Amino acid sequence: MHSFFSPDGPFNTFMTLLFDLVVLNVLWIVCCLPIITIGASTTALYTVMLKRARNEEGYVIRGFFAAFKSNFRQSVPVTLILIAITAVLSCDSLIVRQWDSSMGSIMLSLCYVAGIFAAAIFCYVWPLMAKFENSIGNMFNNAWRLAIANLPQTIAMVVINYLPLILFVFFTQIFIYVFVFWLLIGFSVAAYWSSKLLNPIFDRYTT
Repeated sequence: MHSFFSPDGPFNTFMTLLFDLVVLNVLWIVCCLPIITIGASTTALYTVMLKRARNEEGYVIRGFFAAFKSNFRQSVPVTLILIAITAVLSCDSLIVRQWDSSMGSIMLSLCYVAGIFAAAIFCYVWPLMAKFENSIGNMFNNAWRLAIANLPQTIAMVVINYLPLILFVFFTQIFIYVFVFWLLIGFSVAAYWSSKLLNPIFDRYTT
């Protein structure tokens, strides 16, 4: 029992992780509020979380803001691309929903497929930006290649990261309860488990 509650024991380790996740979740939400900073905030979250998922020591708040500042310039164009893709796919899906024909169903399905593919790519873009120094074009090129090459992990990350959106579209009543959890800690939990999946993938290119 003493070892369970010791400074290095499971209880203290879990509570430290839980505290870090809550803090990072709050930081991520606050730093995303200007919208244009979504990319910098997400990259900063993954910079800290990729290390945290390995149980590496570090300053959570200081590390987050240092990564936010260093990745801000490169992340802005990527954020604009994300916003543009989201806007186009959202508008297209709203338009084709009004089509009372089989073609409307086909086009709506294509919008969903394009959205899933875009979501898969962005599951890799931000962590790649956090982990490696590269051009924006190469980031996207590497992202789609990794997404296809690691399909099981990609599917898992899409579900983990976009669970609120999936529930909002298909299970609205459940979404309300899940969204409360997401506001408290969900975004950082998703990044944590995504980082658990990403670290072995990245290790193949760094070792």
